[in-house]
Amino acid sequence: MKILHIVSTRHFAGTEQLVLTLASTLRNTEGCQSFLAVKRNSILGRRFKEIGLPVVPIPVNSLLAARRLAKWAEKNAIDIIHTHLTGAARIGLKIHKKTKLPLISHLHLLKDSPVYHAAAKVGVLVSISAHVTRFYKKLGVPEERLYTIPNATNAFFSPIASIPKEKLAAQIRAEIGVSPDARLLVFPGRVSPEKGHELFFNALPEILFTHPDVHVLIVGDIRQKRIFYKKLKTLAVKTGIAPRVHFTGFRQDILRFIRAAEAQLVLSDNEPFGLVLIEGMAMQTPVFATNAGSFPDILQQGSLGTLIPPANPTALANTINSFLYDSQPVKTLSAAAYTAASRLYTPDVFAANTFALYNKILRKEI
Repeated sequence: MKILHIVSTRHFAGTEQLVLTLASTLRNTEGCQSFLAVKRNSILGRRFKEIGLPVVPIPVNSLLAARRLAKWAEKNAIDIIHTHLTGAARIGLKIHKKTKLPLISHLHLLKDSPVYHAAAKVGVLVSISAHVTRFYKKLGVPEERLYTIPNATNAFFSPIASIPKEKLAAQIRAEIGVSPDARLLVFPGRVSPEKGHELFFNALPEILFTHPDVHVLIVGDIRQKRIFYKKLKTLAVKTGIAPRVHFTGFRQDILRFIRAAEAQLVLSDNEPFGLVLIEGMAMQTPVFATNAGSFPDILQQGSLGTLIPPANPTALANTINSFLYDSQPVKTLSAAAYTAASRLYTPDVFAANTFALYNKILRKEI
């Protein structure tokens, strides 16, 4: 079985990590080989090559890329075209039209695009969460063309998960130059308007009034949304919280920060999945998330983490303050979250579900 993955981005975020995780896990499955078609000089292409996975010598942004990839796919006996994100879905449709190869379009975003409606007529759409599936059903995509395969993370196998939290916390306190008694909260993920940073910054003064020893680690890329990043820095100064907010930028060792913190905040207003959420569960760090998007499903309506009303800084501050007074009830949730997430969101489970779908397609059961 030969799978051609198509990705039309150069940067490396959740979607690109998912493709890398899938391909690297599936290469341990007998009879399954993954290839990647991607833009020239993309980070994902470099990561594929670093671990010995094949990259097609036809950049997806080259002249007549779809036509050339169609010929390459036929010459190399590709069995399934698997696209990721909208630009790649357009290319996949063109390749399917020329080759009639089975087409999978992976739905990583909440986006009403004609491309996905067209792809549903000739192939299968795979969504990353129940929330995404519901979104596309409401748009009129036939239920029989939609398959839900939740994302996965390698975090469950990270050696960081076994390091005592207080040991990591002490290291990070020293790195950022704060008191050995400082209480650390972590807000992971790229800095962007939809991620809820402003909501938290508006709640933080009340938290600091009650718990002045709190410091917040904002761990994520600040380069993609520079104007918004500057806006947050200005807001931090205006509200007096700047000395307690630490922007680290993108960190390869993000799991180290999540593991070290007393609690993790994930406050997006409509997240399709939320990879950092399950990374928090894997690190056994109590998770506080907005009651919106995919989070209620992943946290099983609050039984695996704390859900907070969206756009309500007062409720957020009160919830965090209650936790900082008495963390034991929430820590009990984080233990249950780890157990549940380790059954649902590992790379092996994700790859097995995807491989099963590939087989159904090739057996023409779909």
